[in-house]
Amino acid sequence: MTIEHNPLSGQIEQRIRNALQRCTTVEEIEVNLIADSVRKLIDPSDAAPPLVAYASTMHIRERVRHTLRKEYDPVARAQEYSAGQSEDLFSGQLQHRYPSTKRGVYVLRDQMAPEDVRYNVNRMRKGGESILQHADALEAWQASRPR
Repeated sequence: MTIEHNPLSGQIEQRIRNALQRCTTVEEIEVNLIADSVRKLIDPSDAAPPLVAYASTMHIRERVRHTLRKEYDPVARAQEYSAGQSEDLFSGQLQHRYPSTKRGVYVLRDQMAPEDVRYNVNRMRKGGESILQHADALEAWQASRPR
């Protein structure tokens, strides 16, 4: 997803970051709840027409997902790193939160259920295998090029 950068976009991003900062000790962060709270900050009296309110909520949800993926989704972080969009992959450290098996929920590492751990381990291994296969294919292509 391409995120546009303009003053209004920056205001939304800042409100999302503020909402997420208030959740540092919350066991689960739900994308929908964060997005709804941000939209209510933007339009506290619900003055927007229903279609505008719906569209803005959906957009904010996607922005929240993007922010959480970038911070806590190990597969997304690995993809950004391999695409040269990130300088640091993991620094050998475990993350504070991980995606849950529940769609749109990120859970504190210490509160992860065994199925959440398996879900993330499987996703990371699958992502790692995919990146290694791509690297092997690129290396084979280079070896087959005429000199």
